Amino acid sequence: IGTSVRGELRVGEAAQWTCEAPRRATVTIPLTSREVDTVLTVFDAHGNVIVNDDDSGGNLDSAVEVQLRGGAEYIV
Repeated sequence: IGTSVRGELRVGEAAQWTCEAPRRATVTIPLTSREVDTVLTVFDAHGNVIVNDDDSGGNLDSAVEVQLRGGAEYIV
């Protein structure tokens, strides 16, 4: 919570990050690109989809708002 991650991907590549929520919080996660159409999915620790988005971040960018439980692990 409160941390930014920057990275670089080429067309067709994917990346994932695992994080643990230190406390209960509602967070907004944006995913932007100047070159590709982004898709963003948040999974729980068991691989269940919590939320998925393709273009609601404007243009071809993704953005999700998700409520995290404190102490739970998530994969973005």
